[in-house]
Amino acid sequence: RVFLIAILLLLLYYRSTYVFWEDGGIQSLTAEIDHGTAKGLYVTENTKTMYNQMYKDTEQIRKMSEETMVLYEADNVLWMSGKQHCGSYSPLNYSLSVDPTILYDYYEAHPDKMADVMYISDIYPDLADTLATKYGYYIEKKEVGTLLWREGR
Repeated sequence: RVFLIAILLLLLYYRSTYVFWEDGGIQSLTAEIDHGTAKGLYVTENTKTMYNQMYKDTEQIRKMSEETMVLYEADNVLWMSGKQHCGSYSPLNYSLSVDPTILYDYYEAHPDKMADVMYISDIYPDLADTLATKYGYYIEKKEVGTLLWREGR
């Protein structure tokens, strides 16, 4: 019984002081995102700045038709901000930056699902070049990321 109470108190402590996606704990969450998918979230100033820059980088994607196949790398929530189709095995491409072979296998099995446009943030500097070279995408450098376009888009 004492053990259970100790665990519950520990969980309560971490629930009220720790935020897994931000270093610095709850006290560091001083900036509120005021637009887009993340509207209303409190984050650090650095995260808000990065989100705003990525949101600006991807504005033209959100204006594309609903038929467009889009891939966003995993470190952002922007994949939820448009009405376009997912051009990947999952909207959460967590393994993409570590090992993109799952994406290669997916496109080999489902060439009709290949993304028309991809957004890769500068967090993964080599990934955009690798994907552009492998699939023949055109590269458009943005403020904090790279847009990759298929011919005809």
